[in-house]
Amino acid sequence: MRAEEHVELFLPDISQQLTLAWLPFVRVDCCESWNTCTITVVDYTRLVMAFDVRALSSQIASMAVYLAHQEPDRQQRRQAAMRAWEATSDEWQKASSTIEQSSLGFITALPLEDPRLSFPPSSVPAEYHVVATDGSQIEPERHGIAPYIVLNVGWAHLRYGSTSEARFGSEPTVRYRTEDLEFTLEGRRVPIQEELLATLRTAFERRKLADLLENLDTSVPCLGLVDGSLLDLNLSNRREEIPEALIEDLHTQLSRIRCSGHVLVGYISRPASREVVNFARWSECSDRPVMACRRCSSLQRYGQRACGALDGFLDADLLLPRLPLYHRSTIFRSLQRVQQYYGEHRIYCFYLNVGTELARVEIPEWVALDSARLALVHALVADQCRRGSYRQRVLGYPPALIEAHEQAVVSAEDRRLFAALLERQMTQAGLHLVTSAKALSKQWRAI
Repeated sequence: MRAEEHVELFLPDISQQLTLAWLPFVRVDCCESWNTCTITVVDYTRLVMAFDVRALSSQIASMAVYLAHQEPDRQQRRQAAMRAWEATSDEWQKASSTIEQSSLGFITALPLEDPRLSFPPSSVPAEYHVVATDGSQIEPERHGIAPYIVLNVGWAHLRYGSTSEARFGSEPTVRYRTEDLEFTLEGRRVPIQEELLATLRTAFERRKLADLLENLDTSVPCLGLVDGSLLDLNLSNRREEIPEALIEDLHTQLSRIRCSGHVLVGYISRPASREVVNFARWSECSDRPVMACRRCSSLQRYGQRACGALDGFLDADLLLPRLPLYHRSTIFRSLQRVQQYYGEHRIYCFYLNVGTELARVEIPEWVALDSARLALVHALVADQCRRGSYRQRVLGYPPALIEAHEQAVVSAEDRRLFAALLERQMTQAGLHLVTSAKALSKQWRAI
């Protein structure tokens, strides 16, 4: 609408068209019958988004020019990175031994075979299941009318073959008791929020996946899928804030999945990992046979590391050009510190060319070292990516994860409905509702 333009609405629709934030900029005139009203914009110049993208246009143009100027240098460094990759791969066993015994300043992964190998998928079983889970939450809000956490686990079960079937659902949980909102460790109370809430949600997701897999007969192959990494870095980064019971619960769910007789996969779309790139640094290191990044001789003498040509590149930059469609890389074992908390469920990975991108596929040790299970995972994940599409677009992304996400997501409207229901129930219980001044300010603009 422009200034002096207006539109007639039925009163029940006003709440959907007019927010409190608009009121300083519009005039609302109701007719005598109170069945309709007219909304007139009186100050269109102020009826704009607070974030003015137009003000960034010159900076965005400068950004594009900068990236274009960097491209020739990046191409030269890419060739150097490829040469380093080839040189390291020629002696991959020696490189692996050196890296495992060295003190590095970066995270790397070691190949179980020649890292230049690629493997085609085996044939897809005539019948198979895919079960996927995903999760989301409503975070604790100190400006709200009550302390609470909402966790929602979405799930999808797809069956392919002569008996096709699709089932979906979600399991929401609200946590509001004091012991539900805090972890207690040796007398300390740690609020469950941000990364800690993500770890708690992961436990809920794994438990639901274990429940679903345990109810499926092993006579038909089944793939258990989760969105993202199987490694929870919070177990090492924030270990002192996570109770032992939660770590044991995560381990228990992985054991249940293993005992179900089915396979487990963590699927990472467009991974930002650099572990394979870091493995290739071995051939460039100036301190071999021992790699000691904290005492890098090149850095001390010349002000830059000998392996600096690999900076800024991802695993996909090295591996995607080498993998034909739906082929996988060799298996890599990550050396991340968090692996110590996974025991027999230590996580390995391989990379898969799905056509639109390179995906990282994470698997537990009991899948990675079992050739039959590994072949099944490769075949089923590749088939899922082959089938993946959304609104007529081919994405190369597993449809089971798409559906689980749709079930898990908590939309803005869901949040409003939950808040309204909570407010009504608390009012009926005779509770006095208190909202912070900041929360109120977001509903009504004073200027």
